[in-house]
Amino acid sequence: WNLSLQIAAPYFNVFLVKDLGATAGIIGVTSAINSVSALIGQRWWGRRYARLGDLGIFRISGLIIPILPLIWAVITEPWQVGIINSIGGFVWAGYTLAQFNLLLSMTPDRGRERYVALYQTAVFFAAFLGPLIGASLVNQMGYRLMFVLSAIGRLVATALFIQLMTRRPRRASGRVETVRSDEDETDSSD
Repeated sequence: WNLSLQIAAPYFNVFLVKDLGATAGIIGVTSAINSVSALIGQRWWGRRYARLGDLGIFRISGLIIPILPLIWAVITEPWQVGIINSIGGFVWAGYTLAQFNLLLSMTPDRGRERYVALYQTAVFFAAFLGPLIGASLVNQMGYRLMFVLSAIGRLVATALFIQLMTRRPRRASGRVETVRSDEDETDSSD
């Protein structure tokens, strides 16, 4: 997931300037749109948290986020980034909420700090390696195809994570549950 994000992340604004001719002002406005959308999204997702839960929000946001670089791959005008950033800020707000809570629920109480630190180490490693891979991909195939590859990687990672999460043992009320689907939860012994 993080590697797929990072192969494209540094290059959206470069593409916006080099290929679409955006100015610094346009980049500033599109960034502001993203931030405002994220604020709205935090409130919206927060209100639906009790009904959807971590995995529900993750499923929705995690399956929409791969679409964003696909849209980048087909846009032709700088103003279109405002639409992408409106959707992106909103959806990323839900993803961030769900991802953080899932991370906490997946890690054991004892040693949680170590597990979270290991996760962050993996994120930072992807943040280091991804742009290097992205630069190579841009040089070989251009921005648009690299955005498509990022989208595919994001979608595959999301699908794998959802599949793993629906089968993982969960701790609840002092017992372990195995989640088979949203509707069918069965208890299993320790």
